[in-house]
Amino acid sequence: MEFYLAETSPGEGLQERTVESIGRSIWLPTKPILFNENFLEAKVELDRDQLPLITMKLNKEGEAILSKASREHLNKPLAVVVDGEVIMAPIIRAPMGAEVMITGIKTMDEAKRIARSLSGNK
Repeated sequence: MEFYLAETSPGEGLQERTVESIGRSIWLPTKPILFNENFLEAKVELDRDQLPLITMKLNKEGEAILSKASREHLNKPLAVVVDGEVIMAPIIRAPMGAEVMITGIKTMDEAKRIARSLSGNK
C-alpha cells in the first residue's frame, strides 16, 4: 500500500491515473508519501452500518509525514494505491495523525485484501 498526495488536474511531473471504483482521473506525483513500512498494523472492522472499514496505525516516521502532509494538502485528494491500483482518493478534510481509517470499501474481501497488502501478504 502507498499513499500519494494527489491533484484533481494535470500538472508538471504528475501522472494521470484512474480511481477504479469511480472511474475518475486524478494526477499523482512519482513518489508516494507513505509506504508499507510506515504502517504498524491494519485491522478490518465493521462500521455502525455493518460496512467494512480498515483501521491502521502508523509508525512515528509515518505519523510525522502524514501529519505534515495532510495539513499542507487540505481539501485535496489522498490517493490510496494497493497492488498498483488506485483504490480510492478521498479528500483530506482535516489534519491526520498516527491512526488512519479507510471507509467506503465495498466488500469484506476487498477490505481483507487491502489489509493483507500492508503486511506484505497477497
